[in-house]
Amino acid sequence: MTITQTNPRNYAPSVRAIEDMWADQSATAGTYPFLGAIALEDLHEHFLHSASAEEKDRILYALLSESAAGDDLATLTVVRLFIAKAVRLARSCTALRSLPHTEAVSCSIAAFWEAARAYPLHRKSKTAANLYLNAMEIIDRQRVAGAEVFLAQDALDWAVERGAPTESNADQDLAEVLMWALETEILSRDEVTLMSRYYLAPNPQSLHTRAAELGLSKFAFQKRASRIRIKLIAAVRQHVQNEGTW
Repeated sequence: MTITQTNPRNYAPSVRAIEDMWADQSATAGTYPFLGAIALEDLHEHFLHSASAEEKDRILYALLSESAAGDDLATLTVVRLFIAKAVRLARSCTALRSLPHTEAVSCSIAAFWEAARAYPLHRKSKTAANLYLNAMEIIDRQRVAGAEVFLAQDALDWAVERGAPTESNADQDLAEVLMWALETEILSRDEVTLMSRYYLAPNPQSLHTRAAELGLSKFAFQKRASRIRIKLIAAVRQHVQNEGTW
């Protein structure tokens, strides 16, 4: 069953093009060893509805590695896994709202394609969230070389406060909030980068290294990250109070 059949709202010429290209290329392909017993044609359903957050990261990172090596089917597969997110982003992203729907969807899909091709493979954790946020930055034309922003799983407990529906997509919801903060100039790019680097630290010892990279002491690093987090929490709460919903 195709993506457009399972969810007619996802239909757009660019969605159909991705679906057709993927069908053509996957028809004569085998499977990828890292998928184990999962057939390539079953990956979309498994990824969205059965896979754990850890398995999603593992599969997505492996596909992105193949994409970086020039495997077009791997790139198509990644983009296909994010079609619903791309369509949603076309409706919600400030930079795309003024465009006709089909054009906005095309731009969004193109951003996910670019994000997949350019994914920094040294970032092996939170792969889905990283890819999603990078695509959002591409759409907003704010992405610059070396200024990637990445998310930690439990970095921002305000994600729970605003009701992220499941653990598996909470990181991508966080990406939307961070991009909203950038678009509305609530946070600067440097603030989001600093906060993300702080909460990505795998252990307390690594905070020294990350602080040094920014020319800060560990104490100053912690203090700035905490101040930015409080600022963002207040902004999210004010937005919800004003709008009645996120």
